[in-house]
Amino acid sequence: MARILKRLRPILLNAGLYLSAPLINVLASWWVIQQGSETIWGEFVYPMIFAGLCLHVLSWGNREFLLRAFAVHSDKSGILWRQNLVSRGALLFIALPAVLLSGMSAEG
Repeated sequence: MARILKRLRPILLNAGLYLSAPLINVLASWWVIQQGSETIWGEFVYPMIFAGLCLHVLSWGNREFLLRAFAVHSDKSGILWRQNLVSRGALLFIALPAVLLSGMSAEG
């Protein structure tokens, strides 16, 4: 039984990580609507979707690249991870002004 739990633990933790973002979004929407109004939530949704889409595009291929790079250069995993973080972080800072200056609103 302990062996099965040891094998299931990483799987369940990973599943929890993947489910946490959608769950947090649902809880955030419920909380904003309860504390404020649907109008406030409507004004917040469009920039949130745009920012989420930018982050999604910036993360394309990230996991697959790192898995392959770690397999080839397992002794340099820390360096590869930091290089990837810095390069993706630079793209995030390039995309950030687009999010802030886009002038998005619920009215379109």
